[in-house]
Amino acid sequence: EGGFGPVPQPVDEILRDVYVEVDDMAMISDTFLNLNKLEIGQFRLDASSQDFTSLVKKSVERQQPAAKRAGLTLSLSAPESLPRLRFFFDLFKMQHVMSNILSNAIKYNNKNGTIDVSMRRDDGTVTVVVRDSGIGMDEATLGKLFSKYTRSRDVPLSIEGHGIGMWLSKEIIDLHGGKIWAESAGAGKGSAISFSIPVREFADGKEVHD
Repeated sequence: EGGFGPVPQPVDEILRDVYVEVDDMAMISDTFLNLNKLEIGQFRLDASSQDFTSLVKKSVERQQPAAKRAGLTLSLSAPESLPRLRFFFDLFKMQHVMSNILSNAIKYNNKNGTIDVSMRRDDGTVTVVVRDSGIGMDEATLGKLFSKYTRSRDVPLSIEGHGIGMWLSKEIIDLHGGKIWAESAGAGKGSAISFSIPVREFADGKEVHD
């Protein structure tokens, strides 16, 4: 609801679309700003105690309008059973990682395709997996996916991209002491992008729970 009462559904959907488009433009601007910081050695973490589970849920919610426009089903596996984790990480940079991975899963998917997001807690780490039914990747693309200015040769020319999003995501995950990787059975067979970061309090290594 808005400040003047309930917002009609058509208006609400338009507002959500506008919000996502503005968010996408902000991410593009932030990408090139971070690229500049990396090149001059000023790319650092600004970590604070944040709710990581909320980050994942809100990231999925933000991309729902874009997924809907593309005719895709975007879902978060068993959201009610996700472990609630609060620990130290850079919220703004991890938002960038989630937004980049999800927007790619939408961009490189097929009509009536699916995107499934899952999150699990392992010993001392949290892992997020974004699995899609899209165009997939061959071994050559998988091997250089996280290199700067890399785009798959199977990507149609009509799909725009700068080739730095996944590289920047890896830089962010590396700064958190984590790892990111990609899997695909081949071109046309979908793909999965996964990352894991340590669940820790940077000062003394202790986990922070709600």
